[in-house]
Amino acid sequence: MSASKSLHQIVQTGDLIFKASDSIIGKIIRKITFSKVNHVGIVFSPTKIFETDLKYGRAIMNDIFQWQGDRVIIIRPLFYTPESPGMVQTLCELYKGTPYSVWDVLCNGALFWLKDEIRSSLLSFLSTKGFMHCDEMSARIVYESTGHKSLKYWEGFTPGMLLEICLKHRMDYEIVFSSL
Repeated sequence: MSASKSLHQIVQTGDLIFKASDSIIGKIIRKITFSKVNHVGIVFSPTKIFETDLKYGRAIMNDIFQWQGDRVIIIRPLFYTPESPGMVQTLCELYKGTPYSVWDVLCNGALFWLKDEIRSSLLSFLSTKGFMHCDEMSARIVYESTGHKSLKYWEGFTPGMLLEICLKHRMDYEIVFSSL
């Protein structure tokens, strides 16, 4: 796929779309999480991405065209069933408006020095269950729509951890596009 191809021509409902932003916050997130990416959303439709971010303060539907030209990687879960896209959309609607978890991000930053599995376990204990950040929300929706074991323990994730899981399980996830 060429980099000039529009994202809306590539994505399908349920795809995970990761971003490497050049903003100051994006660079800080990548640095403390030792990752290539700092943000992730889940595709609701070819023109809409469901995401949660500090700048919105809550989970929202966003226009995919705002991501055009960004450095992204699109990952497609291969274990979706024909019912999965509808389930993904239902869950996005259900979680729309969920507050963004600044506390979880601060805890993640304070504990960045711990091994991912240990940090994730500790954060699942410390996390604010009614609040989400982008990676937890995206992983939770994929897990709840499919029950796939790779995302069972989604609390305490970072965008980089979610991407690593996808890249590690190549039989279950496909890279559809990458401009990273």
